[in-house]
Amino acid sequence: MNCIVELLRFLFCVIILVHHIGIVTLTDSPLPMGAIGVELFYMLSGYFMFKHIKKDTKNGVQIDMKYSMNYTLQKFIRLSPYILGGSLLMLIVCLVCSHSVNVEWLFLEVTQLSMAAGTDLNIMVASANTPYWFLSSLFIMLPLVTYLVGKYSDVFEHYFMWFLPPVLLLYIAKHSVVSTAWADYYFIYSALMRSFAEILMGCSLYAIVEFLKSRESLLGKSTILVLLYVLATVGLLGVVLYNCYNLIVSTIFLTYIVLMLLALVLSNVFPSVKSGFLLFLGKIALPVFCFHWPILKLLRNMMDFPSIPRIVGIVAAIIIVAGLAIYFDKLLQKKMNNKA
Repeated sequence: MNCIVELLRFLFCVIILVHHIGIVTLTDSPLPMGAIGVELFYMLSGYFMFKHIKKDTKNGVQIDMKYSMNYTLQKFIRLSPYILGGSLLMLIVCLVCSHSVNVEWLFLEVTQLSMAAGTDLNIMVASANTPYWFLSSLFIMLPLVTYLVGKYSDVFEHYFMWFLPPVLLLYIAKHSVVSTAWADYYFIYSALMRSFAEILMGCSLYAIVEFLKSRESLLGKSTILVLLYVLATVGLLGVVLYNCYNLIVSTIFLTYIVLMLLALVLSNVFPSVKSGFLLFLGKIALPVFCFHWPILKLLRNMMDFPSIPRIVGIVAAIIIVAGLAIYFDKLLQKKMNNKA
């Protein structure tokens, strides 16, 4: 899916941005289910994780818990400039908007464990960088999935990544309160189960893409067996959709089916698309995702309490924080390239 993935990453980030504009401005969102863009990021994480592991496995690298934790740590380091930058902007938001700031707030803002603990949605929207709940659950579940791939590769590739996602998400839909934001009393397990299921869905997407590229089974079985896996998975998705009254769960599976169709088309029609512009869009998706919420809050504050010094200070803060994040991101990438 090469550069097309970068385009999808950017487009789904824009969908989230437009959705959050409606929330911050207290208006009707033109994309009421825009938060579904987060699902793509879970699936992409699984997609690239599985791709990375398959490559290392071929090179004889042993996949164990140490490897899994190191892989997750490297991903966290890669995102850290933007995570810390977004948290710094959120701190500025709280100071400007007179929200309470203390040591506990700082810890929860950086880790976003407040989301895993089921913090009240209204409080979280007021004083936390909301997109980070995705990162917190991702970093908790990614080592587990990575370990399962290496430790139980046969079971993982023939069962886990095909059949567990619909079962887990159907369970969530049946046992959690209907909420488009997943902010209910069952959030601690629904958020983690949701990330676990969607990382697995990303792994199966990679398996499908590789199968279509090579015309051979990635699983070492016949073409018929691979098709049976896909048909069985789609059949389970149909059962979930038919029995599901939770709109966001239905949309998760629709997102997966759309990505599956894109994998089918792109791997055959555009097998080697290369574009510097698409790569650029993919790169700016990360800072947009990490910074857009506090920036929207700051802009809202500027409109509610307009004054030249306030506006100048807020614009300067945004430019300085964004500039530092980009600088440290490039510095980290340079060090990683030198090590490689």
